[in-house]
Amino acid sequence: MPPAETQISCPNCQQPVRVHVEQLFDLYDDPSSKERLLSGAVNFIRCPHCGFQGELATPIVYHDPGKELLLSYVPASLGMRQAEQERAIGSLINQVMNRLPQEMRKGYLLNPQPTLTHEGLIERILEGDGITREMIQAQQNKARLLQRLASMPGGEGRDALIKEEDELIDAEFFALLTRLIQTSVSAGDEESIQRFSELQTDLLSQSAYGQEMQGQIEEIQAAAEALQAEGEGLTRERLLDLVIEAPNATRVRSYVSLARDGMDYQFFQLLTGRIDAADGDEKEALTRLRAELLELTSEVDKQIEARMHQS
Repeated sequence: MPPAETQISCPNCQQPVRVHVEQLFDLYDDPSSKERLLSGAVNFIRCPHCGFQGELATPIVYHDPGKELLLSYVPASLGMRQAEQERAIGSLINQVMNRLPQEMRKGYLLNPQPTLTHEGLIERILEGDGITREMIQAQQNKARLLQRLASMPGGEGRDALIKEEDELIDAEFFALLTRLIQTSVSAGDEESIQRFSELQTDLLSQSAYGQEMQGQIEEIQAAAEALQAEGEGLTRERLLDLVIEAPNATRVRSYVSLARDGMDYQFFQLLTGRIDAADGDEKEALTRLRAELLELTSEVDKQIEARMHQS
């Protein structure tokens, strides 16, 4: 479960501020806590009084029982003595121990691995997932860019930064933004939801990858509208006509994802009949289309099978 809001004093103006404070990220109890930590959606201060933004300094314990990984982090800025650090971390580790069944309480729980910085904590978690230092650096660059963009008001300044850092804005970048939006929704943080949603709109219109995504969304919508226009009278013959008339590969892929059930053995028999009746460039184009459709339907079937298996 996402953490509840806690009232603290702003480090800059000392005015009361409500912050999502989370110190224990225990994947045994809450697997989604890892995403919250990696996305930076918790322990971040945004003061409505003075405009201060920054990371909240607080002790952290991270536990992944699947990897037998127990990490601790105490910010140096807290100025805690060794005994105080041990008490704070020990209290969090006791919570981990109390949640675990007896057979899962192993030796690694008695020896937490300390990390000196917040970045070091994130790197250690990602290294456990087999992510290289170069990949970690790229992820951090994207996270920093996302934080900069989210803190800027919409307008020419943000648009210019999007253009300048266009190479960093890719599928992974949008996935990171989506996680932040989902976390904000779970926490009921309306202000963050609006801010991130506005940023998403700007990214879709201003970045190269966003424009590509927008084009894909438009093609899916166009395919859905074409299928809806046919209504219950949609036949395999008409579906084949729509696929053949599709203006691009994205529209073809959209038809496959939306109307996979109609692309059965009879559908491909109809397509084979069209190929046999054609010649020249048309025959070649229809043959390529058949190969593409067979590949796409196979992909969709594998995705459906994987989801069913996961369920």
